[in-house]
Amino acid sequence: MTQVRSTYQRLTLHGFFPIVEPVNGVWFFLFITGAQADVYSSLPEFLPCDPEPITVRPLLLEDLHIGHDPTPEFCSQLNPDFIPNGRRCCGPFAVLGRHKRKRSYCSKKIYRQRCTEVSDAQWDYIRRVQEDALDPLRYLEDQLRQPHHQQAYCSVGNGFLVGGRPLVPTPSNGIIIQVPSKCTYFGTDGMVAMLEWLGRNVHAALHKKLILGDIAAPRGGCLCGPSGRRGHASHTSGQDADIGFLSHSEGIHFQRKFDPKLNWILMQHIFHNPYACIKVIFLDRRHIKTLANYLKHDPQWQQLRRFVRHMPGHKNHLHVRVGDQDGKGAGTCKDAHPENETDTEGEDL
Repeated sequence: MTQVRSTYQRLTLHGFFPIVEPVNGVWFFLFITGAQADVYSSLPEFLPCDPEPITVRPLLLEDLHIGHDPTPEFCSQLNPDFIPNGRRCCGPFAVLGRHKRKRSYCSKKIYRQRCTEVSDAQWDYIRRVQEDALDPLRYLEDQLRQPHHQQAYCSVGNGFLVGGRPLVPTPSNGIIIQVPSKCTYFGTDGMVAMLEWLGRNVHAALHKKLILGDIAAPRGGCLCGPSGRRGHASHTSGQDADIGFLSHSEGIHFQRKFDPKLNWILMQHIFHNPYACIKVIFLDRRHIKTLANYLKHDPQWQQLRRFVRHMPGHKNHLHVRVGDQDGKGAGTCKDAHPENETDTEGEDL
């Protein structure tokens, strides 16, 4: 009897609801979750022998308003990491780096199924842009002007992406995606609008192509390599993008050679884009030192210097993180604390 009482207390403490059911004269205790309790309480007292199938209406985005915390029902349908997270909306933060193995893995299933998560609406958007039936920048401007649902949930290190927007390379934006077969070119509308605008301006002004690495998976979540180890400690919510250095030599992959003049022009465009405010740009300390020497008399560098932070693993690209606000005004997020932003690149994806 003591063991029964102890089990009962543990289950009720963790949010399970007890119900009592008679089966062949024997009374059984059943423990169900709160969501199950709502469904259970709505069932009729007696069901026919051949009952009609009970259908549950799929959760709509309208069921969750901007600014509200996501519910477990919402996350179970839209967060690809909901089960690996232990049925929690927001998973644990990744710990990457040498001697830090804890929480450095994500499900191999996600790695294999990343491209299969692309929705019909996302494929349709890609097709329309490729067929020149849709101007992506004008379309995204219209979307950003209208009240729209939140897309990035939780945080950049343990979140997910709802209604992710694909970035589509076109002749007008001059963007090259390093490995398009990975399907990691999805972001929030603000992020994708910023990259589209950035690619067009760089292509028009400098006649250079923008090389893009990872943004996020179609539904966000953990990005991992073939072994299952996380490739990034962030890139889960569509608000991070890896952008290759601009160079005088042509290429389709990231390179470590850093030209301070070209890449300061690139960074100025990033900071002054009108679509997404900038929280931080990660860069290797050696390249930051090169920039500081080149720009020691530039007042704009003195103003923006604190938003360019060293982080290991960024010797061959810029890591740009955007916020929820637009980029108008100073270009940096009003609530930005770049000194608190972190990221570590892990296994190559």
